[in-house]
Amino acid sequence: MLTGINYIVIHHNSFINNRIPSSQSSDDENNIWYDINILEVNFWLGWIVVSDYSIDGTAGSVDPYPLSSPVIVKEYLPYIWLFGILILLCIVFLPNLKRRELKQII
Repeated sequence: MLTGINYIVIHHNSFINNRIPSSQSSDDENNIWYDINILEVNFWLGWIVVSDYSIDGTAGSVDPYPLSSPVIVKEYLPYIWLFGILILLCIVFLPNLKRRELKQII
């Protein structure tokens, strides 16, 4: 592919509100904008599912497999579930605690 050239593989990111000047990123170094093993890439806010995502810069790079939704890092998924459960428990039990406190005061 790109032998003898230094490049960076950039994938599984969520690019949101970074207009530089017309795309969410810029590339002047011929980087690779997708995971070459599983053909997954990045999420680009405002991208219309029509073709590759063109990236600003002199390299003329594109993201050939743009994602249609933001990236969720799988390592954080258990923490997201835990946070959701804690919020749900607060919604269910906090009103009951306030009622009990009011009954004890009266």
